[in-house]
Amino acid sequence: MKVLAVTETIWPIDYSGGSIATYLHLKKLAEEGAEVTVIGPVAPPNVKLIKVQLPVNRPMLWFYIIKKRELFYKLVRQHDVVYIPRYAYPMVDIAQMAGIPVIIHMHGYPTYKSLGILGDWKLEKSYRLLYAALVHRTIEKAIDHWLRHANVILCVSKTHCQKLARYRPVYLANPPPDDLLPPQFPRRYFIYLGGEQRHKCYKLAYVTARTVGMPLLSPKNISRLKVIQLLARAWALLFPSCW
Repeated sequence: MKVLAVTETIWPIDYSGGSIATYLHLKKLAEEGAEVTVIGPVAPPNVKLIKVQLPVNRPMLWFYIIKKRELFYKLVRQHDVVYIPRYAYPMVDIAQMAGIPVIIHMHGYPTYKSLGILGDWKLEKSYRLLYAALVHRTIEKAIDHWLRHANVILCVSKTHCQKLARYRPVYLANPPPDDLLPPQFPRRYFIYLGGEQRHKCYKLAYVTARTVGMPLLSPKNISRLKVIQLLARAWALLFPSCW
């Protein structure tokens, strides 16, 4: 089976859960015998890479794919399935034209910013808020079109599947990272790794730690190895996501 994956970011370029999961899923596919090709910045071992720095901003990414649709069409025709682990949704139309099935792996929700919050476009600031107010309905309508025309929608939790039920999703949990250390004797601190995004409810992590009198570490700008070492020794991991 020949798999074409189109991803604008992936671990280790990006440390988010979706990017790490993309890396692990593609690595596993290659280990199981699939011929995997990635269009993006980097690729796992034994995976062919067509190195392209795709735009991360979604409208710009979509315009880029549409502009390069003839090139993408030729690449799609050489594969058996197209895999979209992030937001390269116009590949759905290109795959349909080529008669190739397409899989979308949802790590968020089909809203303007994909944060799972109704009206999340309002979280933009300055001139971006005006832009979002003008285009968010068009963007969400386009995303709905692409999701409805994909052959398979994968989502990362059972609650996620329930909220995306109109797209008939298939539940597929993210795999655990393959570079974790065994747990160490716990030290007296909590650790929070979710980032300061509103939908992660990061403030609740600080309230929780303060309430029980436990120090809270939220490491930033350090290596992944150092983060994993801190995680292995933590009393507990706090992740109060309010999606």
